[in-house]
Amino acid sequence: MVEYTVVLAFGVLLLMGPGGDVLKDLAMVMKNKYRGYSYAMSLSPLPEFGTGPEFAAYIDGLNLDPALDDETLARLTVDPVQEQVDAALQPVSDAYQQFNDISSLLDDLGDLDQIAADMLRDAVSPF
Repeated sequence: MVEYTVVLAFGVLLLMGPGGDVLKDLAMVMKNKYRGYSYAMSLSPLPEFGTGPEFAAYIDGLNLDPALDDETLARLTVDPVQEQVDAALQPVSDAYQQFNDISSLLDDLGDLDQIAADMLRDAVSPF
């Protein structure tokens, strides 16, 4: 029992010792964390819509009186994440389009076996 008392007294002296207002710092940290927690709890919940078009469809379905004009609805339902995804995927889309263009060019060439045979025949030297 004496050992526990000595360790406890040493711990209290350490926390309240010179130059270390540890208890005041701990109380301040707890107040700040609680203030942040209470602020976060007071915020509105996030919307249940994954994209802007889903939100626009929901607003249209409400049949508001007066109805929102198209410009206001477009401003409210901007989906910045989708815009970033579209911008990031644009090079892939362009490359796919170029691949499709090449595929159509190859289809226009006709019989590739015949072209290869003609090239081989023309490449043979008469000498």
